[in-house]
Amino acid sequence: MRNAMRRTLLVALPAVLIAGAAAPAAAATSQSGRLTVVARNLDNPRGVVIDRAGTVFVAEAGLGGDDVCIPGTFGTDLCYGATGAITAVRYGRQKRVVTGLPSLRSTGAGFSVYGAHDLAFDRAGKMLVAMGFSTAPEYRDLLGPAGAAMGTVLEIQGPSRWRILGDLNAHEGANNPDGVIPESQPYAVVSDGCDLLALDAAGNDVLRIRPGGSVTTEHVWPEEQVPEAARTSGVVTADCD
Repeated sequence: MRNAMRRTLLVALPAVLIAGAAAPAAAATSQSGRLTVVARNLDNPRGVVIDRAGTVFVAEAGLGGDDVCIPGTFGTDLCYGATGAITAVRYGRQKRVVTGLPSLRSTGAGFSVYGAHDLAFDRAGKMLVAMGFSTAPEYRDLLGPAGAAMGTVLEIQGPSRWRILGDLNAHEGANNPDGVIPESQPYAVVSDGCDLLALDAAGNDVLRIRPGGSVTTEHVWPEEQVPEAARTSGVVTADCD
């Protein structure tokens, strides 16, 4: 199962793509040109960000583990392991620059992993990571101190050091902004130049994280079916005090 979840990172100028290993990567092409393999053997790669120096960073959600298991939302267990990572690619060289990030894998028939889901840089150049969780907020305590980073946005401080900037899981447990099943799944993060904005895919909301760590609800989506063609994108702007 672990080998089946390995992935290859492909780059097609000007886009950065994550591709599965179902077909030979060397044969992949697009209308804009040939794709180039820049990273291999990634464990459930998710978000990608490129810094000002041109280094490509990839969030790896990991492979979970067998340390502790907690109930999942869909009737399966989620089992913990410190197998998440961040890989950097620079001048053709690939290296894991952060290791030991928390990771949860589902024990169900469909292999799902929750962990490092997205990357961004704040205005000071510090790396931010959105950490998935995808179950009820109260189950996180069952993981103990090792699982405290699940359902949060982290600031990376070293190869195996980080601190929590905003706790989306705690906000969901205390407020449940969309009024549906209490569940937190941080899936994207961006700096607007002043604060951080994080998307909680299970909470159906966008949350604002201020420098002091407070989390407030910025927007809530009602529970409804949205056609694929209706998806849009936007630009975040800010007027800092």
